[in-house]
Amino acid sequence: MPQKKEKKSSSDSALKKSKKKNGGYLWTVLAIASIVLISGIIYLSWERPTKISEGPEVPETVPPSTELPKKGGRPKIAIIIDDIGNSRKNDDAVLAIDAPLTLSVLPLLTDSKKIAEKAGSNGKEVMLHLPMEPHDYPQANPGKGALFTNMDDIAILTQVYEDIKSVPGIKGVNNHMGSKFTEDRERMRIVLKQLKDKGLFFIDSKTSPRSRSDKTARGMGVKTAARDIFLDNEQDEDYIAGQIEKLKKIARRRGSAIGIGHPHPETIAALEKAIPKIKSDFEIVPASQLVK
Repeated sequence: MPQKKEKKSSSDSALKKSKKKNGGYLWTVLAIASIVLISGIIYLSWERPTKISEGPEVPETVPPSTELPKKGGRPKIAIIIDDIGNSRKNDDAVLAIDAPLTLSVLPLLTDSKKIAEKAGSNGKEVMLHLPMEPHDYPQANPGKGALFTNMDDIAILTQVYEDIKSVPGIKGVNNHMGSKFTEDRERMRIVLKQLKDKGLFFIDSKTSPRSRSDKTARGMGVKTAARDIFLDNEQDEDYIAGQIEKLKKIARRRGSAIGIGHPHPETIAALEKAIPKIKSDFEIVPASQLVK
């Protein structure tokens, strides 16, 4: 019997120790939980900054909506001025515009070579404004050096060679008129093959909605692009300013855009006014930077 009491006593002692141990653990957990709760209350009681009443709070890592990305990421705009070589006075006014405009020079004119060399020395990119047959020929005459759909392969190759030779330093070509010629895929392939051989790009002026010359060029491995906006179908400053806004809208949406204008006094005046604002929000680039 005493032995049994001793065992019972030992069992009771072990139970008491276990309860004491579990009780200590519980108090530890409760203490930690209390500390966490008190810390949370203190954190929530801190004064938070007041939101700006003009609009939602903007994270510091996101620039204000009025800011554009840094220069490398800004939308790009190329502005091509066609019909260079017809008027020395207007051509010089275009050259004086403080922006990297691209000048597209008509071939075989008295001033074609001179203005191309002058533009190149002034840091402007030069293109050949290659005359091509329009649908309403002869009422609309594309002028010297023009390509026609009734010309054979040799005649086309010879004429393109002469036109390129008359405008030194060119980086690429775009069509002057050409609503009929650019619709003729086989004739355009002859031209594009010669441009490819000379390392020149082609920009489709899109004088016809049925022109697929840019797609044909791409299929042949010729660097190419197409005009997005004609700036001065109407020679009115307000109209041209509106077209410039359309060009900017396209560039914002797509990342780049190409506009084509002419050396009219109204176009020159509108560009001189618009260029500073364009520069602040966009990167004006030579046309060669937008061909693919």
